[in-house]
Amino acid sequence: MVDDKGVVHYGDRIPAQETQKERSIINREGVEVGRLDAQRSPAQIAEQARRDQEQLRLQQHDNFLMTTYTSAKDIEELRDARLGQLNGQHLAAEQYVQNLKQPLDRITGSGNELQAVQRTPRRPQNARRSCRRTSCGH
Repeated sequence: MVDDKGVVHYGDRIPAQETQKERSIINREGVEVGRLDAQRSPAQIAEQARRDQEQLRLQQHDNFLMTTYTSAKDIEELRDARLGQLNGQHLAAEQYVQNLKQPLDRITGSGNELQAVQRTPRRPQNARRSCRRTSCGH
């Protein structure tokens, strides 16, 4: 075993302070034959459990797919068919929105024209006559 200072120690027992660290198992000839991982913190243990659970879920899903479909080609064909259905629904929804916008555009478009007419200042009909009388130059 190599301690924190880099000193190599040999023996048949591990010192108590070193039991929580990673260590190698060597045979009588000094050849490494195994490895023991360091003691893990509760957070590391929880993370490993989460990874193991996710791996199990993926394996179960893979097994389900393999029992349900005869080949990867079947899965791909089903995927493509479902994508085609979703694309069709998307196009239908876009067309529906366009159909709803057309009457709205007609309504708001005529409203804008009406507002523009109301905003233009009107010149009184007799403004020209009064301007001549006052010699404003028109």
